[in-house]
Amino acid sequence: SPFIKTANNHLLNTWLIRQSTRLSGSNSELALRFPNVLAFLVYGIAVWLILKPWKNNPLLYFSGCGLLLLNPYMIDFFSLARGYGLALAFGLMAIYFFVKAREPGQMKYFARDFFFSLLFSLLAAWSNFILINLNIALLALYLLEFLMNSKKQTFKENIPVVIGLLLILGLNIHHINKIYDMLMVLKDNKELYIGSNQGFIESTLRILIHRSIYLSYYGEQFWLRLYHGLLIGFFSLNIVLVFRAQYTSLSKVFSILLLMIAASVLQYYLFEIPYPVERTSLIFIPLTVLTVFMTGAEISDWLSNYKPWAGLLVGGMMLTLIVLPLGYHFYQNLNTHYAI
Repeated sequence: SPFIKTANNHLLNTWLIRQSTRLSGSNSELALRFPNVLAFLVYGIAVWLILKPWKNNPLLYFSGCGLLLLNPYMIDFFSLARGYGLALAFGLMAIYFFVKAREPGQMKYFARDFFFSLLFSLLAAWSNFILINLNIALLALYLLEFLMNSKKQTFKENIPVVIGLLLILGLNIHHINKIYDMLMVLKDNKELYIGSNQGFIESTLRILIHRSIYLSYYGEQFWLRLYHGLLIGFFSLNIVLVFRAQYTSLSKVFSILLLMIAASVLQYYLFEIPYPVERTSLIFIPLTVLTVFMTGAEISDWLSNYKPWAGLLVGGMMLTLIVLPLGYHFYQNLNTHYAI
């Protein structure tokens, strides 16, 4: 079928829609959209799991919920009969298994998280091929973590686990190869046309900010301040994390973000694939807001060592200055009629 060789065929989404219409016995809009509607439940579970360590700090916890759930542009994709909602849900679940706390040298727990993280990132990639970058980024970071902790590993006592890790690695590389072959077919068919050639900052970041503003208009200066604020925050955090040299949840999330940006640049120069924009760049929304949240959480934890109330103050400031305006923006842009 010609449909197989088009970028509009999000393979896992297509298969799930077929099952949904077969089980419901109809081609209704609900049946067609149901897999992505259901994916929002998976996304919500991933949000809950990621934020669970901060459940005793309700101000921080609800700040994280707001950041991850109150982007009207992103949420819209969970109502479409496309693979973007599925990709977001599986992608965030993959990120959870990577950023969750692990004791160095605990190979059994490392293998478990490695398996589930790569599994969910592959499901994300089969839902939307652009997410293969997430799978490769996670694979690289897991291998780096494994090498960093290799002196603490007891390989002789964990031979079955090591064999399992090698099997997972082999299967993952097999799927990467299959998706790569499909992407090259799509490239030859001129199907990878969604994107821009103006660089990551101009193409991906600027357009995502505009789309996230959605149906509202707050003036030209608003989005420019947001744009420059994100850039300053990004480069400042880069410098801080390099000099601090600690492997925390924040550094893990930021590492994924950095590798995803690097992948976008590399695929442009190596394969002439445009920089992701709009729907092909959606994963950068949860990655960015997770970075913002984790930064606030680490500042809160650090201040709590000196004054317990100071940690609560950070959560209160995030809730008041970021999440409440986001909630207002979300309410003003509730969209129940059509998709942008």
